[in-house]
Amino acid sequence: MESIPKALAINEERGVFKMVIHPRSSKVLGVHIVSPSAADIIHEAALAVKFGLTIDDIIDMVHVFPTLSEGIKRVAQVFTRDVSNMSCCVE
Repeated sequence: MESIPKALAINEERGVFKMVIHPRSSKVLGVHIVSPSAADIIHEAALAVKFGLTIDDIIDMVHVFPTLSEGIKRVAQVFTRDVSNMSCCVE
């Protein structure tokens, strides 16, 4: 959560995202969110699993800035790039 601008702004950096993807298709198989705000942001992940979305589908979707749901996009980006060197809003 400490890499999500909204979490920093509201002083709520406690938490972690974990995403499991299929190694060949990159479909999202599961997402875990441990955070006081998890119930408010898990819905996008649930839809990704239900409809067989890939990490590219999530990355390509517009995520409003600043929101905690940016964490879903951020965790999807981890599979394809080093997000520690990215600005918060860079694709």
